[in-house]
Amino acid sequence: MVVRYQIINVFAALLLLTFTAVVQASQFDARVEVSMVSLDNPYRVIPLPSSWNYASGDNPDWRLPDFDHSGWEQVSTSITVNDLQFADWTGIGWFRLTIDADSSIVGHPLSLEVITQNGAAEVFLNGEQLYEFGRVGSIPAEELSHHERKPRVFTFKYPGRHVLAVRYSSHNYEYYHERGLHAGFRYILQDANHHIDASFEQTRVFTIYQAFFSGILIVFCVVHLLLFLFYRRKKENLYYALFTGSFAVLNFLNYQIGFAISGSQVITLLQFQLLLRAATIIYFMRFAYALFYEFVPKQFWVFTVIMLSDAVYRAFFSLNTPVYSEIIMDFILLAFYIEIIRVVVMAVVRKKEGAWIFGFGIALFTTCQAIIILINYDLLAGIQELYGLTGTIGLLLAMSVSLSRSVALTNKRLASKLIEVRELSQKTIAQERLNQQQELDRKILELDNRRKTQELEEARKLQLSMLPTRKPRFDGYDVAFHMTTATEVGGDYYDFSNGQNGSLTVALGDATGHGLKAGMVVATAKSYFQTFAGEVGNLDLLRKISVGIKNMNIRMLYMSMTLLRLERDHIKITSAGMPPAIIFREKTGEIDHIILKGLPLGSKPDYPYCEQNISMDEGDTLLVFSDGLPEAFNHQRQMLETERIVDTFRKSASLNAHEIIETLVSLTASWTDSGPLHDDITIAVIRKKKNGQLTSAVDATQIV
Repeated sequence: MVVRYQIINVFAALLLLTFTAVVQASQFDARVEVSMVSLDNPYRVIPLPSSWNYASGDNPDWRLPDFDHSGWEQVSTSITVNDLQFADWTGIGWFRLTIDADSSIVGHPLSLEVITQNGAAEVFLNGEQLYEFGRVGSIPAEELSHHERKPRVFTFKYPGRHVLAVRYSSHNYEYYHERGLHAGFRYILQDANHHIDASFEQTRVFTIYQAFFSGILIVFCVVHLLLFLFYRRKKENLYYALFTGSFAVLNFLNYQIGFAISGSQVITLLQFQLLLRAATIIYFMRFAYALFYEFVPKQFWVFTVIMLSDAVYRAFFSLNTPVYSEIIMDFILLAFYIEIIRVVVMAVVRKKEGAWIFGFGIALFTTCQAIIILINYDLLAGIQELYGLTGTIGLLLAMSVSLSRSVALTNKRLASKLIEVRELSQKTIAQERLNQQQELDRKILELDNRRKTQELEEARKLQLSMLPTRKPRFDGYDVAFHMTTATEVGGDYYDFSNGQNGSLTVALGDATGHGLKAGMVVATAKSYFQTFAGEVGNLDLLRKISVGIKNMNIRMLYMSMTLLRLERDHIKITSAGMPPAIIFREKTGEIDHIILKGLPLGSKPDYPYCEQNISMDEGDTLLVFSDGLPEAFNHQRQMLETERIVDTFRKSASLNAHEIIETLVSLTASWTDSGPLHDDITIAVIRKKKNGQLTSAVDATQIV
């Protein structure tokens, strides 16, 4: 309907030119004939001539139909700059037009349509005032310019001559001329019913288009502005919001011109349109760069300066732009479209995210704008509004699809993150519960450890109380013991007992494991040893101890043991699972290993253990130890082993028993770097004294 209304104006202008030529043929009277035949055209209009009889000044009698205006000059009602050469325009004057009404049109409702008016007017028909458009003033302060948009109905009451007189003022005519507008008016007659319908339809269509397109753009503006406020790193949302916002206002003003009621309003709206058009183009380009560029290229600032300079110049200095300036501006816009296409193509080639979606919308929009330019230069036929609408909707739809895709991807990522958070929360809660349970278990274990530590300490005291507090004395022999425990209650054991026949029985044992159970085995072994050592031989004593341990019915509890029965010049030795004893012969300087194989006690009581009788000459030394000594580890997880023990023993064999033990203890401490032991170490040294040799000075066993 907007296009239809514009076609009406074009058609009316053509008819006006025709009638102008006819009227100008008359030297004295501006006249037009009207009839129903005159309304017989698609738009039901009767053009009025552009030149009317005119007189400068103000006289109320000039409205009267009988006033003779034959002496008035004929002047165009548009009051352009060229018209001022033929008219004495001082800001107010009268225009008169003679209308010959045919009888066919008498009584038919007509309306006077204001095509344009940049001033104030009082319209009289046959001396009677029909309308008042604004307020006519003799001076500028009294004038109120007004462009009437509503249909005003009147009828010719009789056939024949009628006079249409217009009292018109436009004191700001220079202001309009400077901005490329005329200062006068242009009227046409139109079928009233048709005019009312067309005016209503135009208002309806303009309002719908104005609200619909501006509303859509505002929605996009608000949505993207909120997206930017929620996530400021996405600057493209800000520039798209500025683009759609300025475009929305530009679209609104474009239709608002059709509702302007004065020339000054039209000029103001045109000025805003020029500035907003530049802002829209600038924001559009900045939006495109923000999509695919990390930094703003220099050409953007060049375009910005050119667009703003042109907009300011046109808006405030010359609304009536020369043709060559329009051509330059069109070339600038063409360069702008080419740059946008280049940006999109490069983004597609580089496979930027969402480039195809944005590229489609931008390509469609720029293509439609290029077609509009070609239509302006008559290089292509078509309706500009249709291409403008297509390009705008295409761009908005592309952005809508992109926005929907972005929101969908964001929701998908958020859903995934929520699942991760939920799982993490569940794991955290489970971990907290586990930590609480572990803390509770730790406290329970700590209390239990305290209890066990106390029990073990008591067991240790009991264990130590079962060990000899002094070393044995036996004529002709120097005997010394040493024990280092790995835990509070050691599994190693040593003891001695003097027999009724004057012999000395020495026991050195190693219970499996450590702790309280090992202590129980030691206690059992000691009980049997002290009971039967003086009554039975070594082999019977081993069997009795083995039976006693077996009868405890505790799984995996055994005890290795070496029994030594010392007599004047020999020693009887029996072993059950202990390391070989080592004897140093002073006369020859040789080392002998006494190997007696046998199962640990408590495993098989009837096992056939062996006994060996060893002669002892003066200076000979016998070394017996538990497996904790050769199996002592250093920091490199290397064992001390028997070879190093034998070497140290050979070098210290000339010393007394206590000094030999101290040498072996020093070897162990050096090897382990005084670190913690993994097993108990028990050492017994028995040396056959020479005549006159003193016994070890220390009269006690060593327990560490």
